[in-house]
Amino acid sequence: MKLYKFNNLSIDEKLAYTGSNGMFLDNYIVNDILINYYLIDNFLVEIIYNTECQSITEIKSIKPGLIQKKTILH
Repeated sequence: MKLYKFNNLSIDEKLAYTGSNGMFLDNYIVNDILINYYLIDNFLVEIIYNTECQSITEIKSIKPGLIQKKTILH
């Protein structure tokens, strides 16, 4: 799937697609926020989960060129 098409999906569709087609890479925890990283084709997806509210608050996608920068930061 291309990044543009992924960005046009609803949150539920993004979550379902990532769960079935994404490759889990890593997670990162900051205070009450858990961020799971997935790779889909050639872009990175962040699923941001608030442990206090026990809900997914956001799903972000990152362009292919920014994957290396994001990896270096964590």
